Amino acid sequence: MREWSSEMPHASAACDGLRTARLAFPRGAADVTLEPIVATPTYRVIEPLLHAWFSGRRPELVADGGDVYVEYSSFGWFDWRPSRSRTRLALNPDVAWEILVRGGVSKLRGDLRRVRVARVAIGVGASELTLSLPRPEGTVSVEIAGGASDVAIDRPAGVPLRLVVRGGASGLSVDTLRLGSIGRELRWQSSDWAAASDRYDIAILGGVSNARLGVHSGVDTDEPSHSDRTSI
Repeated sequence: MREWSSEMPHASAACDGLRTARLAFPRGAADVTLEPIVATPTYRVIEPLLHAWFSGRRPELVADGGDVYVEYSSFGWFDWRPSRSRTRLALNPDVAWEILVRGGVSKLRGDLRRVRVARVAIGVGASELTLSLPRPEGTVSVEIAGGASDVAIDRPAGVPLRLVVRGGASGLSVDTLRLGSIGRELRWQSSDWAAASDRYDIAILGGVSNARLGVHSGVDTDEPSHSDRTSI
């Protein structure tokens, strides 16, 4: 992965030896990218917990120990347009993260394959949500509240999964299984989920449209292009 953080971050928080942390969006979010910090020689002096880059409307970022809050002022309808606010957050990959979003979220992209993830909880009103998850440690829950659309969640191949969907679903697929439209509660799990110690437990509550749960090929070894990100 190419080190793109040669552009100084707009905000940072120190790790201070933390092993767990919580990233919270108390008032929702729009156009957010999550990915791991790329190590550089500078980090031998100060180990960061998180780096942040902003474009357009800037949220308030507050770090209180292991709790990091990214809080936007109230959004109007036009303020959710992508040009108004973009946020990129790079997370310390050695820290186990809880990621919590309360309220609506639009365009959340999380390349978390190199990040330790302890839990993900997304509030009501999520759209264009894309998460690439790492290999879990223990049972890791991912919960998405009602009113979700255009959701894609990938996990490493071979990792067991349990899925609960309440409130109906349309355009739903799990691995190679195409479930289409479902008007009742759905419970599905991998054949080896019950016996596994490291696994994902995913719940989508209150209805979802166009949701895909699948697998990814692992962590890329080739350096990706970040040319579309250097403007932040």
